[in-house]
Amino acid sequence: MNYQKASDIELWHKCRQNDKKAYSELFERFFPSLYKQATFYTRNEMDAEELVMDLLLAIWEKRSLLNITVTVKGYFQRSLRNRIINYLHKNIPGTEPIELIPEEQLMSNLSTDRQLLEKEIIIAYQKQLDQLSPRRRQLFLLSREENLTHPEIAQKTGLSVNTVKNHITSAIHTLRENTEGLTTFCILLIINNS
Repeated sequence: MNYQKASDIELWHKCRQNDKKAYSELFERFFPSLYKQATFYTRNEMDAEELVMDLLLAIWEKRSLLNITVTVKGYFQRSLRNRIINYLHKNIPGTEPIELIPEEQLMSNLSTDRQLLEKEIIIAYQKQLDQLSPRRRQLFLLSREENLTHPEIAQKTGLSVNTVKNHITSAIHTLRENTEGLTTFCILLIINNS
Protein backbone atom coordinates (compact mmCIF):
# COMPACT_ATOMS: atom_id res chain seq x y z
CA MET A 1 0.00 0.00 0.00
CA ASN A 2 1.24 3.48 -0.86
CA TYR A 3 0.52 5.29 2.40
CA GLN A 4 1.17 8.78 1.01
CA LYS A 5 -1.41 8.33 -1.74
CA ALA A 6 -4.01 6.57 0.42
CA SER A 7 -7.11 8.47 1.47
CA ASP A 8 -7.59 9.48 5.10
CA ILE A 9 -10.35 6.90 5.61
CA GLU A 10 -8.21 4.11 4.09
CA LEU A 11 -5.43 5.02 6.49
CA TRP A 12 -7.88 5.08 9.38
CA HIS A 13 -9.11 1.55 8.54
CA LYS A 14 -5.48 0.40 8.49
CA CYS A 15 -4.91 2.09 11.88
CA ARG A 16 -7.79 0.10 13.33
CA GLN A 17 -5.91 -3.00 12.17
CA ASN A 18 -2.87 -1.85 14.22
CA ASP A 19 -0.92 -0.53 11.23
CA LYS A 20 1.62 1.90 12.71
CA LYS A 21 2.71 3.19 9.29
CA ALA A 22 -0.87 4.27 8.52
CA TYR A 23 -1.06 6.02 11.90
CA SER A 24 2.27 7.69 11.21
CA GLU A 25 0.98 9.01 7.89
CA LEU A 26 -2.21 10.37 9.51
CA PHE A 27 -0.07 11.97 12.20
CA GLU A 28 2.09 13.70 9.56
CA ARG A 29 -0.96 14.89 7.65
CA PHE A 30 -2.89 16.34 10.56
CA PHE A 31 -0.38 17.43 13.20
CA PRO A 32 0.53 20.78 11.54
CA SER A 33 -3.07 22.01 11.11
CA LEU A 34 -4.16 20.74 14.54
CA TYR A 35 -1.14 22.38 16.15
CA LYS A 36 -1.92 25.67 14.39
CA GLN A 37 -5.55 25.51 15.58
CA ALA A 38 -4.50 24.75 19.17
CA THR A 39 -1.88 27.52 19.17
CA PHE A 40 -4.44 30.05 17.94
CA TYR A 41 -6.76 29.38 20.89
CA THR A 42 -4.28 28.63 23.68
CA ARG A 43 -1.74 31.32 22.71
CA ASN A 44 0.87 28.96 24.12
CA GLU A 45 2.99 26.78 21.81
CA MET A 46 3.96 24.24 24.48
CA ASP A 47 0.38 23.77 25.68
CA ALA A 48 -0.82 23.55 22.08
CA GLU A 49 1.72 20.87 21.25
CA GLU A 50 0.80 18.92 24.40
CA LEU A 51 -2.92 19.10 23.58
CA VAL A 52 -2.38 17.79 20.05
CA MET A 53 0.08 15.08 21.09
CA ASP A 54 -2.28 13.89 23.85
CA LEU A 55 -5.17 13.83 21.39
CA LEU A 56 -3.29 11.86 18.74
CA LEU A 57 -1.99 9.40 21.32
CA ALA A 58 -5.50 8.91 22.75
CA ILE A 59 -6.86 8.30 19.24
CA TRP A 60 -4.19 5.64 18.64
CA GLU A 61 -4.84 3.98 21.99
CA LYS A 62 -8.63 3.91 21.44
CA ARG A 63 -8.49 3.16 17.71
CA SER A 64 -10.35 -0.15 17.98
CA LEU A 65 -13.19 1.51 19.91
CA LEU A 66 -13.57 4.56 17.65
CA ASN A 67 -16.04 4.46 14.81
CA ILE A 68 -15.40 7.52 12.67
CA THR A 69 -18.52 8.15 10.61
CA VAL A 70 -17.60 11.65 9.43
CA THR A 71 -14.34 12.59 7.76
CA VAL A 72 -11.16 11.69 9.62
CA LYS A 73 -10.11 15.34 9.49
CA GLY A 74 -13.48 16.45 10.89
CA TYR A 75 -13.27 13.94 13.73
CA PHE A 76 -9.73 15.02 14.65
CA GLN A 77 -10.68 18.72 14.57
CA ARG A 78 -13.83 18.23 16.64
CA SER A 79 -11.92 16.17 19.20
CA LEU A 80 -9.25 18.84 19.45
CA ARG A 81 -11.87 21.58 19.78
CA ASN A 82 -13.34 19.74 22.80
CA ARG A 83 -9.89 19.52 24.38
CA ILE A 84 -9.28 23.22 23.73
CA ILE A 85 -12.57 24.14 25.41
CA ASN A 86 -11.59 22.06 28.46
CA TYR A 87 -8.16 23.71 28.45
CA LEU A 88 -9.70 27.20 28.30
CA HIS A 89 -12.09 26.41 31.15
CA LYS A 90 -9.21 25.23 33.34
CA ASN A 91 -6.99 28.18 32.45
CA ILE A 92 -9.31 31.14 32.84
CA PRO A 93 -7.12 33.79 34.46
CA GLY A 94 -7.89 34.74 38.04
CA THR A 95 -9.67 37.99 38.65
CA GLU A 96 -10.05 40.25 41.60
CA PRO A 97 -13.41 40.29 43.37
CA ILE A 98 -15.95 42.37 41.50
CA GLU A 99 -16.71 44.40 44.65
CA LEU A 100 -13.19 45.86 44.52
CA ILE A 101 -13.46 47.14 40.94
CA PRO A 102 -14.87 50.68 40.59
CA GLU A 103 -18.24 50.58 38.80
CA GLU A 104 -17.13 53.09 36.14
CA GLN A 105 -14.12 50.95 35.22
CA LEU A 106 -16.22 47.80 35.20
CA MET A 107 -18.81 49.28 32.84
CA SER A 108 -16.14 50.82 30.62
CA ASN A 109 -14.19 47.54 30.29
CA LEU A 110 -17.34 45.55 29.66
CA SER A 111 -18.55 47.98 27.01
CA THR A 112 -15.18 48.02 25.20
CA ASP A 113 -14.86 44.20 25.32
CA ARG A 114 -18.37 43.72 23.96
CA GLN A 115 -17.80 46.25 21.17
CA LEU A 116 -14.62 44.45 20.11
CA LEU A 117 -16.32 41.09 20.31
CA GLU A 118 -19.29 42.31 18.27
CA LYS A 119 -16.94 43.75 15.66
CA GLU A 120 -15.05 40.45 15.40
CA ILE A 121 -18.28 38.49 15.06
CA ILE A 122 -19.57 40.82 12.34
CA ILE A 123 -16.28 40.58 10.41
CA ALA A 124 -16.28 36.76 10.67
CA TYR A 125 -19.95 36.59 9.63
CA GLN A 126 -19.31 38.86 6.65
CA LYS A 127 -16.30 36.78 5.63
CA GLN A 128 -18.42 33.63 5.65
CA LEU A 129 -21.20 35.34 3.68
CA ASP A 130 -18.65 36.32 1.04
CA GLN A 131 -17.71 32.64 0.68
CA LEU A 132 -21.25 31.72 -0.41
CA SER A 133 -22.14 31.67 -4.12
CA PRO A 134 -23.71 34.97 -5.27
CA ARG A 135 -27.17 33.38 -5.70
CA ARG A 136 -27.10 31.62 -2.32
CA ARG A 137 -25.87 34.79 -0.62
CA GLN A 138 -28.63 36.88 -2.26
CA LEU A 139 -31.37 34.47 -1.16
CA PHE A 140 -29.97 34.17 2.36
CA LEU A 141 -29.83 37.96 2.76
CA LEU A 142 -33.38 38.37 1.45
CA SER A 143 -34.51 35.87 4.06
CA ARG A 144 -32.47 37.04 7.05
CA GLU A 145 -31.94 40.74 6.52
CA GLU A 146 -35.11 41.70 4.65
CA ASN A 147 -37.23 39.14 6.53
CA LEU A 148 -38.93 37.86 3.38
CA THR A 149 -40.66 34.48 3.43
CA HIS A 150 -39.65 31.70 1.03
CA PRO A 151 -42.70 32.33 -1.22
CA GLU A 152 -41.95 36.09 -1.28
CA ILE A 153 -38.32 35.42 -2.23
CA ALA A 154 -39.42 32.92 -4.90
CA GLN A 155 -41.78 35.51 -6.39
CA LYS A 156 -39.15 38.25 -6.28
CA THR A 157 -36.40 36.11 -7.88
CA GLY A 158 -38.46 33.95 -10.23
CA LEU A 159 -37.24 30.73 -8.58
CA SER A 160 -39.37 27.92 -7.16
CA VAL A 161 -40.09 27.89 -3.42
CA ASN A 162 -38.20 24.58 -3.09
CA THR A 163 -35.11 26.02 -4.79
CA VAL A 164 -35.20 29.04 -2.48
CA LYS A 165 -35.63 26.79 0.57
CA ASN A 166 -32.74 24.52 -0.52
CA HIS A 167 -30.38 27.45 -1.11
CA ILE A 168 -31.19 29.05 2.26
CA THR A 169 -30.88 25.74 4.13
CA SER A 170 -27.50 25.11 2.49
CA ALA A 171 -26.34 28.63 3.31
CA ILE A 172 -27.31 28.21 6.96
CA HIS A 173 -25.55 24.85 7.11
CA THR A 174 -22.38 26.29 5.57
CA LEU A 175 -22.38 29.31 7.89
CA ARG A 176 -22.91 27.15 10.97
CA GLU A 177 -20.18 24.74 9.92
CA ASN A 178 -17.65 27.47 9.18
CA THR A 179 -18.30 29.55 12.29
CA GLU A 180 -18.57 26.71 14.81
CA GLY A 181 -15.13 27.35 16.32
CA LEU A 182 -15.73 31.10 16.42
CA THR A 183 -19.08 30.59 18.12
CA THR A 184 -17.53 28.51 20.90
CA PHE A 185 -14.73 31.04 21.35
CA CYS A 186 -17.21 33.95 21.46
CA ILE A 187 -19.42 32.18 24.00
CA LEU A 188 -16.40 31.70 26.25
CA LEU A 189 -15.51 35.38 25.91
CA ILE A 190 -19.05 36.48 26.65
CA ILE A 191 -19.23 34.20 29.71
CA ASN A 192 -15.90 35.53 30.96
CA ASN A 193 -16.99 39.14 30.42
CA SER A 194 -20.47 38.82 31.88
